[in-house]
Amino acid sequence: MLIAVLFFTASLDLRVQKADSLFDIENYASAESIYTSVLATAQGADKAACLKGLGNIRFSHGAFDEAEKYYGDAALIFKKVKDRRGEARIAINMGSLSVYRGIPGEAIKYYDQALVIVQKLKDRTEADRKDEVAIYLNKGQVYEDVRQYERAREQYQEAFVV
Repeated sequence: MLIAVLFFTASLDLRVQKADSLFDIENYASAESIYTSVLATAQGADKAACLKGLGNIRFSHGAFDEAEKYYGDAALIFKKVKDRRGEARIAINMGSLSVYRGIPGEAIKYYDQALVIVQKLKDRTEADRKDEVAIYLNKGQVYEDVRQYERAREQYQEAFVV
């Protein structure tokens, strides 16, 4: 099962972007080192991005409770600084976390929450469209997993429309 876990937020500290890239190539130890280092002095969206990155690392190691804690802390900051993209990406990651925990209904709720946010963004970027596609694909996978094939097909078709 492929469920997207999103990790990039635009206009971040370059060190956070480097850590995100290291995470992407599965160099988790180096990514964690950078996230932790930046976290010591980061504020606002950079701090939230570090927490999200640490959550992604925990997620990738199957430490779901720790990942959830990091995501929750990041979500509060993204909300406080009004970073809607960050909020959406946390909701996507929480949906993916719910999938891996075997809670498909909760996953769909998180994906729906993320979809509403992404669709309401002003000045949508290519990354926003990719997020929307990922949400539809993730929802399709969840519906497929619970044998709701017609709903899965609808989600996959929506992904092609974006």
